[in-house]
Amino acid sequence: MLDKVLSVKLAGGLMTAWMALHIPIMSQGDGEAVLWMVAFFVMTLVAASTFRMDEDSSRKVLLALGVGWLPACIFFTYGFVADASTDDLPPAPAMIFWWGITLQSLLVGMNVGTSSE
Repeated sequence: MLDKVLSVKLAGGLMTAWMALHIPIMSQGDGEAVLWMVAFFVMTLVAASTFRMDEDSSRKVLLALGVGWLPACIFFTYGFVADASTDDLPPAPAMIFWWGITLQSLLVGMNVGTSSE
């Protein structure tokens, strides 16, 4: 079961879908949100490119995406922990998904859960 959850294709697919979901979310904002929308579009393309790569290269890309999103997860989680105003923060269920996607891509990128047969 763990090998299926930590497979490269599943992690790449979830990262692609999660990044693509944020494109329409960010398109509803002001001028600054357009920059984020373009950034999520580029990250969607990078995550989708893992399907055309060999497994080792896909793991490296997923590790890079996971390491890149880790500071953002910590930053937004700090707002919930520090009893700050949650008006400008993402919803709590979304943060759970952010942590799940980030941790999955980190574990897949570090080759955790695979056997060396």
